[in-house]
Amino acid sequence: MTPRISDIEIPGMQLIEEIGRGTHSVVYRARRGGAVLAVKVQKPVSAPSEAKLRFLREASVLARVRHPSFAAILEVGEVAGRSYLVRDFIEGQSLSAAVEKGPLPDATIGQIARHLAGALIQVHRHGLVHRDVKPQNIVIDRSGTPILIDFGLAAPREAVSEGAVGTFLYCAPEQTGMLKRPVDARSDLYALGAVLFECATGHPPFQAQDVSEVMRLHAEATPPDVCALNPSISAAMAGVIAKLLAKDPDDRYQTSHGLLADLDKLPALEEALRGGTPLALGTADDLLAHHYDVPLVGREAQLSELQSCWSEVRKGQGMTLIVEGDPGCGKSRLVRELLNRARDLTPAILTAKCSPSDPRPFAPLREAIDEFLRRLRRLPPMRRQVTEERVRAAVGDRGPLLRHFSTSLASLLGDEAGSVLGRPEAQDQFFDALADFLLRLASSFGQGALFIDDVQWLDDASRRVLKKLALQLKEAPLLVIAAARRSAEHAEANERFASDMGRLIGRRLVVGPLSEEAITRLLAFQLGATQVDPGLVRQITSRSGGNPFSVGEYLHAMLDAGLVRPSWGGWVVDSAGIERLQLPVNILDLVLKRIGALGAGTKAILGVAAVVGFHFRLELLTSVCGAEPRQVHEAIAEATRSSLVERCDAGEYHFVHDRVQESLLAELDADRRRDLHHRIAQALDASGGTGNDYTYALARHWSLGHPEKNPTRVYESNLAAGQAALESYANDEALAFLEGALRSGEAAGRGFDVVLEEALGDACARTGRPAKAVEHLGRALEASTEPSQRATLRIKLSSVHMGSLDTANARRELEEAFLELGLARPSGGALRVAMYLLSALAPSSSRPRQLTPPQRQRLELQSKLLDHGTQVYYFEMTSPLFFAEMALGALKPGRQLGPSMQLATSHVLVGGLLSLLNKRKMAQRYLTTATDAAERLGDPITRAHVRVYESFSTHFGGDPLKAEALMTRCMEEQGRWLCPSDYLSGCADLAWNLLMRGKVVESRRWVEEGIRKADNLVEQSGFLQGHTVRCYAGPVLAILGKPAEGQEHLRRFRALIDKTPENKWRWGQWLAHSALFHLEQEDFGEGFEELIVRHRALALSPSRVALQLRQFYVAQAYARLAQFRRKEPAGLERLAPALRDLQKAAGKHPTLVGHALTVAGASKGLQGRHAAAHRLFEKAEALAREFDSPWVRFEVARHRAFLYEREGKPASAVAQEARIAHELAVEHHWEQRDRRLRADFKLEDEQDTR
Repeated sequence: MTPRISDIEIPGMQLIEEIGRGTHSVVYRARRGGAVLAVKVQKPVSAPSEAKLRFLREASVLARVRHPSFAAILEVGEVAGRSYLVRDFIEGQSLSAAVEKGPLPDATIGQIARHLAGALIQVHRHGLVHRDVKPQNIVIDRSGTPILIDFGLAAPREAVSEGAVGTFLYCAPEQTGMLKRPVDARSDLYALGAVLFECATGHPPFQAQDVSEVMRLHAEATPPDVCALNPSISAAMAGVIAKLLAKDPDDRYQTSHGLLADLDKLPALEEALRGGTPLALGTADDLLAHHYDVPLVGREAQLSELQSCWSEVRKGQGMTLIVEGDPGCGKSRLVRELLNRARDLTPAILTAKCSPSDPRPFAPLREAIDEFLRRLRRLPPMRRQVTEERVRAAVGDRGPLLRHFSTSLASLLGDEAGSVLGRPEAQDQFFDALADFLLRLASSFGQGALFIDDVQWLDDASRRVLKKLALQLKEAPLLVIAAARRSAEHAEANERFASDMGRLIGRRLVVGPLSEEAITRLLAFQLGATQVDPGLVRQITSRSGGNPFSVGEYLHAMLDAGLVRPSWGGWVVDSAGIERLQLPVNILDLVLKRIGALGAGTKAILGVAAVVGFHFRLELLTSVCGAEPRQVHEAIAEATRSSLVERCDAGEYHFVHDRVQESLLAELDADRRRDLHHRIAQALDASGGTGNDYTYALARHWSLGHPEKNPTRVYESNLAAGQAALESYANDEALAFLEGALRSGEAAGRGFDVVLEEALGDACARTGRPAKAVEHLGRALEASTEPSQRATLRIKLSSVHMGSLDTANARRELEEAFLELGLARPSGGALRVAMYLLSALAPSSSRPRQLTPPQRQRLELQSKLLDHGTQVYYFEMTSPLFFAEMALGALKPGRQLGPSMQLATSHVLVGGLLSLLNKRKMAQRYLTTATDAAERLGDPITRAHVRVYESFSTHFGGDPLKAEALMTRCMEEQGRWLCPSDYLSGCADLAWNLLMRGKVVESRRWVEEGIRKADNLVEQSGFLQGHTVRCYAGPVLAILGKPAEGQEHLRRFRALIDKTPENKWRWGQWLAHSALFHLEQEDFGEGFEELIVRHRALALSPSRVALQLRQFYVAQAYARLAQFRRKEPAGLERLAPALRDLQKAAGKHPTLVGHALTVAGASKGLQGRHAAAHRLFEKAEALAREFDSPWVRFEVARHRAFLYEREGKPASAVAQEARIAHELAVEHHWEQRDRRLRADFKLEDEQDTR
C-alpha cells in the first residue's frame, strides 16, 4: 500500500506533493523552513526488518558521499514504520527533457560526462553501485551542473533477480541478466555511456517495442557509430562512448578515474587522432592503484622516514626497508602512500603480496612483474613503446632464461628470445638473471621500488631471488620494501628475511596504534563530516585499540546497527545504544558479524572463496558452490559493495584484507575445510585447466581435502606439481609436493615409482640432502629395468656423490653406468687412449648421419656419461689416462650427433687435452670447432661453457697472459651464463694464475668473487659450497698483510676435509695453500714439516698432478731454499729434491718455469757457482717480463742482491737490486714480503703510496 501524505508526519517538515514513485519507494517534495527538499519514503515490504536494515545501511553510506554533482543525503529516519531519507531538492530540468530538444553540443556532452564521472568516483569509492543511471535521474540545475539523483536503494535480492534494476534502455547486459557477470561499478559506466550516446544522437543506443528485444540488443548488437549519426561529435568523444558501451565489462573503462582522465584530455586525443595516432583510451585505468584509499592519517613521522629512504635510493644506492606492525595497522597503506607519490618519478614501481594459501613458487615476484607490465600496456602508444624498450634493455641477453618466467614477459620478448628454462645446469643463472633484471629495471628508469606485502609468507623460491638481489642492491637505485606482521608466530620468518637481505636494511619501521586525534580525522573522512562526536571517537578508539582496520569495522557495525546515522549535515550518535551494543572484541569475529549481515547465502559463497585462496575466480567458485552463476555473481557483487572483496582482473577477485579471508576460514571447522578442498580439487580436475598455476593449485587442494578418498589423484597431482617446480628451479617447493606424492603413494600401497623416486632424488640433491638423494635414486634404480633409464640414474647417483666429493662412490656408479649401456668399463689403458688419440688426430670429414630419436637419445646419454667421467677422474686424481679416455671417447658420439651441445663440449675437452700434450696447433683446431659449434647453436650456456674451457686450455698449454685475458673476458661478459661449477673453476683459475705471477690484489678479486658465489648458490652442493677457491684466500691475504684472516679461511676449509677425508683433491689444495701461507710467514717449523709429510702421503706425481695443485712445489722449493740460506742442518739435502720436484711440476708452464729457474739460480749461488746463478737469473727474469710475473722478478732481484753480497759487490749494487724488489713489493701491496726485504737489506723506511 502506497503511503499517503496525510499518513506521513516528519517533525519539522511539511510534505507538499508526490513527485515520483518507483517499485519500492515514493518521492515527495517537502519544505523545511525556507528550504525545499526531496523525501524518499519506503513502501511496505514483505520482510520489513531486513528491508529497513538494508535501506538504513545504504542510506548511511550514501550520506557519506560528497560531490557537487551528487544530491547530498541530509537525513535518514523512520516514520510510521517506514524508513525515509531526505536530500536536497534539485531545481532544474532533467537531462531527458534537455535531450528531447535534440542532440547536445560536443563540449556540453564533455562537461556533463566529467561531472558525472566525478560523482561516480565518489559513489564507487564507498562500494556503492548506482544501478539506475539514466537521463531521468540526472537533473541540470540552474547553474548548468548535472546532478545525479535517485539511487535504487534497498531493493530486496529477489526483486533484483526477477526484474533487473533500472530502465532497460540504459542497462548493462550483466544488469539485465543477459551476461553472466556481477553487477559492479562498470555497470554504471555502461549506463553512463548509454546516456552520453543519447546526448550525442538524441536517442538511446538501442530501441525496440519489446523489452526482451532491448535486452538482447544490449547484449549482442554493436552500437551505431556516433559520428555517423552526428558528424559534429568529435571522434575522440565517440571513441570514449564506444568504450563505455563495450559488451564485455573487461573491455570497458574499469574505473571512473580512467574515464575522467580521458575526458580531461579529449582535445589532445582528438589532435592525436587527426595526426594519425591510434586512439589509446583507458591508459589511466589501474585497478590496483588504490584510488579509493582513505587518506593517510597519523603516520606523518613514518612517511617522512620512508621518503628519506626513497631520497637516498634516488642517489643510486639501494636499500631494504622493513615495515612491521599488527595486522590491520596500516602497513600496506603507509607504503602505498609513498609509492603513489613515487609513480610520478618513475614507472618502475613493482608491488606484490604473499599469501599462505598460494602454492605457486615465485608467486609474489611473478605478480609484481606481470602487474607492472600490464600497467605499461595501458600507456599511450609512443610512451609505451619507449618504456617497453627500456624493459627489454633491462632483460638484456637474459631473455632465454626469463621469457617463460611470466606470460607478460614472454609476450614482451617474443619468440626470438628462445628459452633454456628447465635445464638443470641453468638454475643458478636463472636466479641471477631474475635478480639482475629487477636491479637493471630500476637503473633503466633512474630509480625503482619493489614492495612485497606480508613478507612473513614469502615462498622459498622468491626468497632465494631476493637474497641474490641483496648482494648487488647497494649498486642499484632500487628500494626494496617489505611489510611484515609483527608477532611471535612470524618472528622467525621476519628475521630470516632480514638476514637474507644482509647489511642493506636501511630501516625497520614499526607501525603502532593511531592516536585519538588521528582516529578522529579518519572517522571524519569515513563519515564525510567536518566534525565527529567525541563520544563516538572515544568508543571506537577504546574498542579498536587504535588499529585502523578495526576502526573501520567498528564504524561499520555501528552504522549497520543504526546507532550512527546522518542528520542534517552531521551525524547523530546513539551513545546509550553504543554503550549497550555487544560487539566482538576479536577482530575476526567482528568481520564475521559484518559478513553475516549480508545473508547466509553470501556468507557461504565467501567461505568457499576463502578456501580457494586469497585470490579466486568466479567460474571456479560457481562450480564448487553448485549454484547458479547469477547467485554467485550477486553474492560477490554484494561483497564488493560491502568492501570485503575487490576485482583485480577479468573474472578474478581477491579479499580486501587477509583478515577477511582469515575470518571466514576461522568459521569453518577442519572437516568442512577438507570437504571444500576436496570439492575444489574435483572442480579443477573437471575444468581441464593447463599451466603450472593450475597444476600447483590442483595439488594443493587434493592434498588438503580428503586424500584417502582419491589417493591416485593426490599422488598424480603432487607428482606433476613437483616436476613443474623442479623445472622452474623451485627446489624446496618441489620437494614438498613430491613428498606429498610419496605419502599418498605409500598410503595407497603403491610400490616404488621410478619417476617419483628420481624426481625426489633430484630435489634432495638440489636442496642439500645428499644422503636422501642417494636413497631415492637407489630406489628408482631398484624399480627400473630399462638400460638407458638405469644409466641415467647411475649418472645422477655419481653426480650426487661428486657433490660431496666422494669420488670413490662417484667412480663406482660411473663405471656401472657404462655397463648399463653395454659399453666397456673405463680401463685407463694406454693402448685404448692411444687408439682414441689417433682417431682424434685424424681429420674428420664425414657428415653426421640421420639419427632416429632413440639413436639420438642414446648418443646424448653416452656423451653425458663421458663428459661426467672427465669430472670424476679429474678430481679422483688417479691416472690421467682415465681422464684422457673420457675426453677422447666423447668425440665419436659428439660427431655423430652433429651440430649440438655435445659436439661443442667434446671438442673443447679434447682441445684442452691436446694443450696439455703441447699440441697447440691441433688443440686450437679443436677449440675453434667447439667455438663454431657453440655459436651456431645460439645457446648462450654452451657458448659460455666452451669459452671457459678454451681459457683453461690456453692456460694449461702454457700461455698464462693470454689465458688471463680470455678468462677475464669470459667471466665478465659471459659469467652470467656459466654453471656454478664452471664459474667457480674460472675464479679459481684466475686466482691461481694471478697469485703465482704475483698479482695478488687482482687475485684477491677473483678469490672473493668465488667465495661470494659459493656462499649464495641455489643448489646446496657440498662440493660447490666448499669449493677450493676458498683456499686461495689463505696465502693471498697473508701476502697482503692480513695473515689472521687468511689463516681463518684455511681453518674453515680444513674442517671441510673431515667430511671427505679420503679425497685427495681437497687435501692437495689445502696442503698447497697452507704451504704458501707458511712461506709468506717464514714459518718452517714443525707445522710446515707436517705439511710436507702429509703431501708425500698423497703419492702425487709432480709432472702429472693437476696444474692447480702444483703451487705446493713452488712453496716447498722456496722454503727449502730459505732453510738452506739459514744454514739449517741438511739444508742442501732438502733443497735438491724439492727443486727437482718443482722442475718436474713446471714442465713448460712459463710461470712455474720462472720460479724453478729462480730457485735453481739461488741454489747455484749458495753453492758458489755464481756464473751459473746469473745465467739462470737472466733466463728467469726474461720469462717473468714476457709473461708479466712480478713475483719471479721480485725473487730474482732479491736473490741477485744476496748473490752480490756473496760476490762482494759494492753496497750500491746490492741496494739497487733490493730497491727493485722493494718497488715491486710496494706496487703490488706485498706487505709481508716488503717487511722481510727491508729487514734483510736494512732498507730505510720510505713513504709510499698504495
